[in-house]
Amino acid sequence: NLYAATHGGTTLLHICGNQTRVLVDMADTGARIIELDSKVDLKVAKQMIGARVCLLGNLNPVTVLLQGSPLDVELAAEAAIAAAAEGGGYMLGSGCEVPPGAPQENLKAMVRAARKSRY
Repeated sequence: NLYAATHGGTTLLHICGNQTRVLVDMADTGARIIELDSKVDLKVAKQMIGARVCLLGNLNPVTVLLQGSPLDVELAAEAAIAAAAEGGGYMLGSGCEVPPGAPQENLKAMVRAARKSRY
């Protein structure tokens, strides 16, 4: 955190898989953003640590972003926003790396959903 603060950055922590049982520990690291894998229930994460850190995620990178349709992406994005955005401290994003070959239209659908959100 000292390095990030000294150089104008912020810290982000991501652990692949269902991190639910270690979410509190992740927030205790001092990371400012916790990137959540798609296996984590956003509503649960928001209740557990959402007031302490910013949450990022967690659209399924394979079944939604790579294999889904733009409508699938938009619906998943709306559900994620509904689960974690109220009160602030949430950024919509992929639940892990965006797979190579994910359709550009799907990524645009994610951005559209974020922009039309009231948060």
